[in-house]
Amino acid sequence: VRNHLRAIHKSMRRRKADPSRREVQGIFELKSPADWRMP
Repeated sequence: VRNHLRAIHKSMRRRKADPSRREVQGIFELKSPADWRMP
């Protein structure tokens, strides 16, 4: 599992400049620890 997450993270970094991937990154941003604290 760890390797799988690492591959996803690596691909996310690589596609950072890809406009079509911004939606996916937005979903991950919503799952940030800061948002987890909110009730």
